[in-house]
Amino acid sequence: MATPRMDPSILEIADIIRYPAAEEAFLREFGLVPTPSARPQATGTLQGRPPASEYWGICKDLGFNPGEPGCDGEVVTYNRRCKKGIRPSFKCNRCKKQLSQLRGTDALHGRQGQGSFFACRDVLGRPNVKIARREVIWLTYAMIKGFSSRNTKELIEKEFKMSNTTRTDWRNYVREVALAELLEQPPMGGVGQVVQIDECLMRGRRKANRGRLLTGDNVPPRRRNNYGGVSDKGPWIFGMLCVSTKELRLFEVDKRDAATLGPLIAKNVLPGTTVFSDEWAAYRCIPGLVNANGTPLNLDWHTVNHSVNFIDPATGANTQRIESEWQKAKRRLVRNGNKTTPALMRSHLAWLWWRSVNARPNVKDKFLRLIEAIARRYPL
Repeated sequence: MATPRMDPSILEIADIIRYPAAEEAFLREFGLVPTPSARPQATGTLQGRPPASEYWGICKDLGFNPGEPGCDGEVVTYNRRCKKGIRPSFKCNRCKKQLSQLRGTDALHGRQGQGSFFACRDVLGRPNVKIARREVIWLTYAMIKGFSSRNTKELIEKEFKMSNTTRTDWRNYVREVALAELLEQPPMGGVGQVVQIDECLMRGRRKANRGRLLTGDNVPPRRRNNYGGVSDKGPWIFGMLCVSTKELRLFEVDKRDAATLGPLIAKNVLPGTTVFSDEWAAYRCIPGLVNANGTPLNLDWHTVNHSVNFIDPATGANTQRIESEWQKAKRRLVRNGNKTTPALMRSHLAWLWWRSVNARPNVKDKFLRLIEAIARRYPL
């Protein structure tokens, strides 16, 4: 029986980010950075010396030095000494052009004309980032393991010196990967599968007037009940949970009417799925839903009247599991000092979906799954 794949331990990840050779080998193994080209046999040595560590190509072919576009020199890697210590860099042996490996060029970063996950574009359109790759590895590892932003900083504060803004930005970049993955997911459920649906106003209120003011504390009492057509402060989150796989999909919606919720259900649920919901009026559109081709979905829809029972005694319909997820979502998005802005809400919800699929307690390779997803979004 094959041994299941497991994430590196925190000590193993510390070794990866401590030693440059281990870091480079890890990133190349998962396709996050390109592998250097094979050195042409005719080049021999560089100015009478053995070739520098790795050969990356000809200067003019890589567009390495815009000041000398016809340079025929070889671009290699070497360790450049600077005030901050030794920094891995690229260098042309003919024109002597040097670039930090944090910057480089599009060809060196390997993504056709668009940089890489480790090199975003600056205002001049150049691939550039002021954070080392080992720091990105640590931030990604800490995030998927559930470390808070504060713990991420404290655990390795002596090794990395990064601002709160930088740390927050990179956590957002990782969530964007999860959002891109969610948008490409096929519908869930199927014949014999149960999907529970529900909606929640994602705002919090203080208990016993204690603690910090939350969104719900600033809403007048007459606005606290929202019934579909009235847009209220929130936002409203519509959720779908597949009972067998525990996959949770959450979507921000402006209204809870049939015109808004119906298309989301049709896009994310397979034909023949059993759907459990409460008796909210907007769900009456479920029997008539069709897919993008106009084919009826034939969903097996059952409801539960929460004013009478939490579980329908006749059909067993309930929304217990999806409702239990709202507390977890609010804890991450509303409470615990989190300040989720409206612009980032979609990516935060996508991150909750990612964790429901790839970060369950029985999943032992959640970090490696995330690394592979990043490699898919940023192909070499």
